Amino acid sequence: MAKSNAQADDNTPVALYDLEVDLTGIKTEYEPLAKGSYPARCTGSEPRVGQDSGEPYLNVEFTFTEGDAANRKTWNSYSLQPQALWRLKGDMIRMGVEPARLEQRVSISDLQQELEGRDCVLNLDVETYTDKQGVKKTRNKVQSLTSLNGSFAAAPSGRAF
Repeated sequence: MAKSNAQADDNTPVALYDLEVDLTGIKTEYEPLAKGSYPARCTGSEPRVGQDSGEPYLNVEFTFTEGDAANRKTWNSYSLQPQALWRLKGDMIRMGVEPARLEQRVSISDLQQELEGRDCVLNLDVETYTDKQGVKKTRNKVQSLTSLNGSFAAAPSGRAF
């Protein structure tokens, strides 16, 4: 590989463009984790609008923190419809948000800040689904969220890859 101090138009050192990688045997998808409980941390969230429903939801990202699952991610979607807010509120309390802080109107950006960096245990199951190309696949589904001290609550559907 040629070494160069030159830079490409995007400020990437030209030498990086000369790198070669071996993709032999590299999987293109993660295998689902085994059904079970996995420590995780909330590492982000994003408000979105459902493609089919047109309704808002909060897509929350969790990163597994221990064992073979460490650094893998999963997402859980929380509907922002009034009849479904109990799930988001319950899971936030289980992750350590002070219940009194949630007894008011709260902006989505405030909820996102409250969630970021909070730890929990995600209880995963494995489900089979059919992708958009008609291929059957398996993925993880978040069945529930448990606090680190063990309190339990049902969670909305989510998936891990």
